[in-house]
Amino acid sequence: MLFTTHYLDEADVFADRIIVLDHGRVVADGTGAEIKATAGGRTITFTGPDRDFGVLPGVRSVERRGERFALTCSDSDATLRALLADDRVTGVEVSAPRLEDAFLDLVA
Repeated sequence: MLFTTHYLDEADVFADRIIVLDHGRVVADGTGAEIKATAGGRTITFTGPDRDFGVLPGVRSVERRGERFALTCSDSDATLRALLADDRVTGVEVSAPRLEDAFLDLVA
C-alpha cells in the first residue's frame, strides 16, 4: 500500500518504508529509524556548571539555552557517562531526532 502525507509523525508510525522527495528527486529511502539516523545523534539537555562540555566524549556541538545546555552527540551513552560524573549536573533529558528533523536536514 502506498500513501502520501505531509504529517511526518504519521509516516514514522505507520510506514515500513519512507521515501523523501525534494523537488522530484529521491533524497532518502529507508525505514523511519534509518532516515532519522541521518539527522545525527541524540541531544542531551541539562542544567549544570558553566564549563567546556565540548571536551566530553561523543559531543559534536554545545549550545547554551538560558540556564540549560544542549549537547548534540554522536555517542550519547559515552557522553552521559562522562557528564553524570559531575554531581552538579541536574535535569538531564535525552532526545532522539524526529523524522521532521531529518527531513529538514535532507531538504535544506
